[in-house]
Amino acid sequence: MNERLMEYFGVPGLSLPPEDYWLVYRQEGGGWAVTPETAEYVARMLDRRVPPKWVTFKDVTGAVVRVRIRTITALEEFSSDQRVRAQAFWQRVQGEGEDPTPWQ
Repeated sequence: MNERLMEYFGVPGLSLPPEDYWLVYRQEGGGWAVTPETAEYVARMLDRRVPPKWVTFKDVTGAVVRVRIRTITALEEFSSDQRVRAQAFWQRVQGEGEDPTPWQ
């Protein structure tokens, strides 16, 4: 399947995103997808007693990111297992909204 995607998009070396990744959010909006190891590194930098002014890391595409640490607002996990559970949860919540409750 990956080869078909590369042929379709015509981008040599195109690969699918990793199954497990994290998002590093920034104050201005948006952010970067990173490996779990990179997310752990960023979290360690954020947790330091005296955090550095800047943090440098690579995103999942290999791009180097250098950002002021104070502009990082959140880290969020997106593992394959977590995405499956989240999808099932939201389908259940949406399905519950369609069923009338006994007191209505």
